[in-house]
Amino acid sequence: MRILEFAHTNLLNFAYQEEMSGFKNATISKKTMIELMKKLGFVTTDIEKKKEIVFECFDISHSHGEHTVGSKSVLTNGKSDSKRYKKYRIKTLETGRIDDFASMDEILTRRTLGALRGEDVWPDLIIIDG
Repeated sequence: MRILEFAHTNLLNFAYQEEMSGFKNATISKKTMIELMKKLGFVTTDIEKKKEIVFECFDISHSHGEHTVGSKSVLTNGKSDSKRYKKYRIKTLETGRIDDFASMDEILTRRTLGALRGEDVWPDLIIIDG
């Protein structure tokens, strides 16, 4: 049984890496990020002076309601910032239950608590895949 869990974990990790590798080819710049924030109405006059513009993107995935995980990918000044990527194992759902909203609530709560404890910086924009 443990070998099947190990194989499944490896498969999920491989799929995650393959999915995230597409971000490396994306062409976006700090200027583009600022323009997007302007269009969304989130820009203050100080934003263009910031050294780093950080976007965090969150997504939930599972295998038929099992092994639910959340992921955070990060763009810093328009470039993929894989050092800041994070996977969250969902702890609050019972096995077999599919609830992306509850899963997203859990990972965003954990991420926010981490920032409040000073473990991470606040992003300029959070993008939620829904």
